[in-house]
Amino acid sequence: MQLNKIKIENVEQWDVAKGKNFIAKPVTERNLHRSTLKMKTISSHHSVINEDVCISDYAFSKFRELRELDQITHQQIKESLSTTVNKEKVFKAGESEGKSGSFFFFSHDDKFIIKTMFQEELDIMIESLRQYHDYIEQNPSSLIARIYGVFQVEMEGIVPVNLLVMRNTMQKLRRRNDITKIYDLKGSFKNRIVLPSQKLQTQKDRNLLICKKRRQQ
Repeated sequence: MQLNKIKIENVEQWDVAKGKNFIAKPVTERNLHRSTLKMKTISSHHSVINEDVCISDYAFSKFRELRELDQITHQQIKESLSTTVNKEKVFKAGESEGKSGSFFFFSHDDKFIIKTMFQEELDIMIESLRQYHDYIEQNPSSLIARIYGVFQVEMEGIVPVNLLVMRNTMQKLRRRNDITKIYDLKGSFKNRIVLPSQKLQTQKDRNLLICKKRRQQ
């Protein structure tokens, strides 16, 4: 297996819940290569869904431990990737396509968010997985997004697609019907505004800043 050469700097993400920094330290290319080969368990952990779709797990044991922390079973994850129950969601996925070319959709039961990954994103995820796993395990109340698995989906005649499955933190809040606005925040103001004429529910960074200024007046 040949991997692209990548250089990753230290990444810090402020964790509001614990007031700590989550630091993903870079590893050597040799360690990344060895870990990736070991973590991709295609032969021992794969599922065939709808007969013509094969789903392979990356880092099966590590993500299984993360799922168990939230009492999420592998069967639930497998069903969330099913093309049968998610057919309508997949067809609507184009509406959520980002400028990067990736897209995401919610699983049929709204428990999970499923997002496509480019190879560079996959490499970074696998590289920082040990630190991410240990941090979440030691800080179960952390507000850092819960990632439950990274998968490769293969279908005959189609280029394999890498998918990331994470928890949908909005599910329980939506049930309470007390959400007035939803913001997609990236920590940048460049092209990060939804104009009033655009009929989109999800607001962006500049919209949040405008809302804050109005409340302060």
